[in-house]
Amino acid sequence: MRLAWIGLFLAVVSQGCWIKWEIPPTPEQVAHAAKVREDASKPVTCQRGDECEIKWARALAWIHEHSYWKLDTATDSIVTTAGPFSTEHTAYSVLKVPLGNGVYRLDFQAKCGVRDALYPKNDICEPKLLEAVASFVNYVNQ
Repeated sequence: MRLAWIGLFLAVVSQGCWIKWEIPPTPEQVAHAAKVREDASKPVTCQRGDECEIKWARALAWIHEHSYWKLDTATDSIVTTAGPFSTEHTAYSVLKVPLGNGVYRLDFQAKCGVRDALYPKNDICEPKLLEAVASFVNYVNQ
């Protein structure tokens, strides 16, 4: 009987006491993360005509180069890839949104299908997604 209580105690403790050891980030890693967040927050806008055509072509080229998935939809106002399903492979979409007066905003989204009960904030994908957004914004805005 005593052995059963010990087993029950260990089962309860092991279920509620996952320890996650983390090494603090270096100053370089902190600076890089801040730069990525800053870059990812920049808008991608364009004026109707050549500027929008160039940025739309860059958006499509970026997705072709970075996507594991094939294109699902590609028009002059929306691009989507297949995925992400239940994988760590990122799926992308870009939507050209008219703002008025011939100005457009390119709304970019990156999504990952991995979900894990131990990591409800999706620690596996979130850093990768933010890096993708920053990379896309920098490439299209160049």
